[in-house]
Amino acid sequence: MRVEYVPEAIVRGHMAPTERTARSQRRRWESGRRGLVRQHVPRLLLQALKQRDRRLLDLAIDLVVPPLGQLVTVVVIGLAVSLLAMRFGATTAIWLWFAALLGIFAHVFRAWVVSGTGRPGLFALLWSPVYIVWKLTLRFHDKGLTPDEWVRTTRGAQL
Repeated sequence: MRVEYVPEAIVRGHMAPTERTARSQRRRWESGRRGLVRQHVPRLLLQALKQRDRRLLDLAIDLVVPPLGQLVTVVVIGLAVSLLAMRFGATTAIWLWFAALLGIFAHVFRAWVVSGTGRPGLFALLWSPVYIVWKLTLRFHDKGLTPDEWVRTTRGAQL
């Protein structure tokens, strides 16, 4: 099914009211994403090649590309390791890490411009590092845990 932007659409929903329920919700989303990758990417790639369909290839690539927070983490760690290696005389492709970081910033800046959220949206982006750290702690905190069943996240009110 082809997805299209509908400017008059409005989506409303209640956020998880506590940090604990937000963790539960995020855990489900992340495991659901991994399940989608395992279940659909091989088939999408095969169909994309057989049918020579760029849209199917785009769907597969979209599922394989990690979330932006993970990309930022990898790039920042790569940059830090490269800077450290340079201090000890190692030759590194530090420009590549800077280019990746610049590309991410350009991508986020462009999304902010297109969003039309103005100054409040820009200030909200300042919370991104906190969110990335929160997601990382969630991931490492849950190592080895596998949910036995789906449990709905408690919400504060009905829409």
